Amino acid sequence: MHSISPIALVPPIPGADQEGTPSDGMETPLQMVVDGCNVLFRLRDRFGIHFEHGLPQATARNQLVHLLTLCLKTRPSWSALVVFDARTRRMESPEPNLTIYFTGGRHGQRADRAIIKTLRQDGAPSPKITTVVITDDLPLGKRVTNLGAIHRTSGWLDSLLPCSKLQ
Repeated sequence: MHSISPIALVPPIPGADQEGTPSDGMETPLQMVVDGCNVLFRLRDRFGIHFEHGLPQATARNQLVHLLTLCLKTRPSWSALVVFDARTRRMESPEPNLTIYFTGGRHGQRADRAIIKTLRQDGAPSPKITTVVITDDLPLGKRVTNLGAIHRTSGWLDSLLPCSKLQ
């Protein structure tokens, strides 16, 4: 698994306006850690076409990954780790700066635990990389902030993603 260092920086995010909305020309290295299923549910207007029986399917996950890939191509100093709850643990890296982690296991909140573990992995904050955790889970957001990451909601990520949709 890629090493992700927690950050001791506080908002505003470099290259963002006062509300934390991303702006063009962001050069500061940034590591996004995305709570994948949470984002899919919260951005149902964008991804809901790929839900069955109220749950996101592989095509929804693939669409999120596709849009993140397009986003990262315009921001070469950024990278992303997308964490999905899944029964089988596996990791994929469709791009050098994009890693998809499927948690494995049977208990709830697996992605939350994996995100916290990832932030604790290195221990020491790195002032050279800003880590932003994207989730609408407010208790998780508070925990990652306490670990030195910046918490942003799915709306922040939605403003970064291109408008294209896979059909």
